[in-house]
Amino acid sequence: MGSSEITPRAARIKLERVDRLLSHLSAARRLFEEIDSSENSEIVASLIDGLAPSRSRYQSISDGRIEPRKRFKKQIRPEGAAIPEYILCLDECGSHVPEAARSNFPVFCVSGIILSKAAYGTIDDLWKAWKTTYLGSPDIVVHEPEVRGCTKNFRRSTSSERENLWKALEDILAKIDFTCICAVVDLRSFYELHPDGKVDHFLPKSIYLMCIDFIMERFVNFLHHRDDARGSVVAESRGTVEDAIVHAEFMRLLTEGTQYVPPVSFRWALRPYIEFYVKKRNHTGLQIADLSARPFAEKILAPETTPARWDIFSARLYDGMKDAPHSYGLKVFPLTEENNPFATRKS
Repeated sequence: MGSSEITPRAARIKLERVDRLLSHLSAARRLFEEIDSSENSEIVASLIDGLAPSRSRYQSISDGRIEPRKRFKKQIRPEGAAIPEYILCLDECGSHVPEAARSNFPVFCVSGIILSKAAYGTIDDLWKAWKTTYLGSPDIVVHEPEVRGCTKNFRRSTSSERENLWKALEDILAKIDFTCICAVVDLRSFYELHPDGKVDHFLPKSIYLMCIDFIMERFVNFLHHRDDARGSVVAESRGTVEDAIVHAEFMRLLTEGTQYVPPVSFRWALRPYIEFYVKKRNHTGLQIADLSARPFAEKILAPETTPARWDIFSARLYDGMKDAPHSYGLKVFPLTEENNPFATRKS
């Protein structure tokens, strides 16, 4: 759907926003009149009049038939049975600014690692025991650029020692039970198709927030197929303003939903907040998410290659219970013949 088109559902959302704006403008106009500022009152009045055509258009379109969004049927749970809980840990790789489309790494990835809350303590102990053995302390925070570049805690004297450390890292990841949900935007093809960065009336213009929407839709699907489990979300902090913007988008999903998933499904499945942690919090799930984002991004950038740890993480992609990891586990946007990681290629 082109950005100029609008569906009845999108029009209804736009209409609600226009009405909120008109309410605020009307209040501002009354205040200006109360303080005898007629000039400003007239300016606000012209803004109100200027919104009339848009409101009329959205009103007309919103009266059309709205196609129902898929709602998950609630699972039948035995009386008194505990609700399963899962934690989604998010981290990213690459830059999502438009200029990055012309860089030497023109892809952006947000990767999510899903862990059972009941098993998290055991996973945390296992991970920290590995760090004690191979890195010298459970308090060391594993950071993907250090792993890739063999710097700081991953610096080793010989290539044999480096290979052994990388192998040990893959071995511990293989022992941990987790599921991956990942979204990658190919900035090259994205800005060719959408020069202004706007896809449609549902997806946010921010590529980072777009990836959040893609992942949350799939996380809700995952939770439904795990006996209507409850999910919580943890993300690495990128700064107070950036975190607030992400949280605002998350709350919008709970109140408006997406083009395909209604808000009630988000509210039913997710706890109504995201927790943001800085790296020094030493969060095990976020460290695994950090390790997963780069392989997915590199695979989309060069599908004919096999990035480090690709085999580990791609094998854990969520398949939607339909053996379809390309649809439910790894969202590539836009998906093309050139960036399809699942395409069969000639040797």
